[in-house]
Amino acid sequence: MSRTLHHWVLILPLAAASCLGPDQQSLHDRTEVTAAVAEPVRAWEIVMDGQVLGIIVQFAELGGERGFHSVRNAQHQELGMVDDLGRSWRYQAHAPEPDWLGTGTIFQGARAILDLPESAEAFEVPIETLRSERN
Repeated sequence: MSRTLHHWVLILPLAAASCLGPDQQSLHDRTEVTAAVAEPVRAWEIVMDGQVLGIIVQFAELGGERGFHSVRNAQHQELGMVDDLGRSWRYQAHAPEPDWLGTGTIFQGARAILDLPESAEAFEVPIETLRSERN
């Protein structure tokens, strides 16, 4: 066997194996997945210089202890979320994962998502007010 052919005989199986990609991951068994239903329970408007720049809506899981805070712009477009532990994420268009921004209070996370300074204040509003604004 020529040296070149011998070289290809050794390399070809390695090259083919490298095309298989990273270790395969098993998918979760669908029977383990349960949907959580949450409803809005509280809301705040984020105001700066007399102008509403954002909205925070707190959601609580029905029959559970978990929840999260949806952060939206003034047009009610969801831009990110803050969980009950104060971890905040900003959604990016066409990105597979949201950007983690940090950990802090709910209002610090909302200001980070909306890219607002600390001078922006949050004022609680009745949840019904937000429902009527969207219609």
